[in-house]
Amino acid sequence: MKYYGFILLSAIALAFTACSKEGPEGPAGPAGPAGPAGPAGENANFAVGEYLVPGSAFQMGYGEFAADVITADVYDAGVVLVYVKDGFDFWNQIPSAWTPITGFSYIWDADAGGIVGLDHDNTTPAEQYEVRVVTMFQRTFELLDEEVIASYDKLIETLSRN
Repeated sequence: MKYYGFILLSAIALAFTACSKEGPEGPAGPAGPAGPAGPAGENANFAVGEYLVPGSAFQMGYGEFAADVITADVYDAGVVLVYVKDGFDFWNQIPSAWTPITGFSYIWDADAGGIVGLDHDNTTPAEQYEVRVVTMFQRTFELLDEEVIASYDKLIETLSRN
């Protein structure tokens, strides 16, 4: 009787070993359906607009300008970052201690389009400010490191690679 158990166990082990062997790989199957088309353009996950904002645009520490890169889609589900060039030709994210621009806001108006508002520290505004507005998908923004966001050059380099 004790041999029957051994024989049965051996037969089961042999059956599992025989089932695990692989044969030659078969031919490749047909290609699946094509996915949806991605956004148009090389860098469609972000946009950059450059603007010259005259000092005369500021009244009582606040000034506005039209920003065509802010669309209804950006306003509803995107992110807007604003950078201002300082006297040393460095682009500073707003808010920054290196420029008199202390904050920003943005809106979308169906008639006027995108509008960016800049807060000024109430000293005499410069003749003009060079401003860059960067818009992107919310998901793109969430994947960025704070160090990348703080540096305009690093931000554009990172976004251009994706």
